[in-house]
Amino acid sequence: MTADKPITVLVVDDDPSMCSLLDGLLEENGFVPIITDGGDQLDQLTTDHPIDIALMDLRLKGESGLTLAKRLQSLRIPVIMLTGIADEAEKIAGLEIAADDYVMKPFNPRELIARIRAVLRRASGAPGRESVAPPHPSVKARRFGDYTIDFENRILLDATGREVQITNMEFRLLEILITHPNTVYSRQQLLDQLGTEYGRYIDRTIDVFILRLRRKIERTPTKPVFLQTRRGRGYEFVLEN
Repeated sequence: MTADKPITVLVVDDDPSMCSLLDGLLEENGFVPIITDGGDQLDQLTTDHPIDIALMDLRLKGESGLTLAKRLQSLRIPVIMLTGIADEAEKIAGLEIAADDYVMKPFNPRELIARIRAVLRRASGAPGRESVAPPHPSVKARRFGDYTIDFENRILLDATGREVQITNMEFRLLEILITHPNTVYSRQQLLDQLGTEYGRYIDRTIDVFILRLRRKIERTPTKPVFLQTRRGRGYEFVLEN
């Protein structure tokens, strides 16, 4: 996408008040919103409009938000899941489909806009998309193995300097662990550190994100060097000084 091309955001939510809020918020921030309440119009909308990113409610009255998210991902459209207080099993399922990011309702409008822009930036560097060079690493960065975590720009870079696609929650989890290396954190401690936005999740949420992080930073995810499990205690980021 180019700087002068309007960014189209597909909003899939069956709550009229939420749709109205998102419609106004997106327009105020220079995006072009397209609103739909479910899957009946989805195929036609994605055919008629060049969708850059989608905001998808997890719970819809018709077809599941998880199913619709998978359909959008097959079209290479980045998806941010909007999740409220739902069944824990549904939350975990949402995490496991590897959506690009997750935002809990109610959300901070400024943070949602920042998340949208971050996902768009990451997506622009994905295979098959026009590449956008990531910022140069700031002084607030730390190397581990072949990677550099940049705390100021909030990005993860590989050995070639290319940005690794990582969600906001994955970054925050990695940030907590790497800034306190060689320290064991229980699952509940990590949820507490992540803040009230994720406090309604359950312990298994952490396991899901640890697994996803390992797939991105470990050469052999089943034999992790950095993100190690301490049985019965939690997780530890092992970093040699």
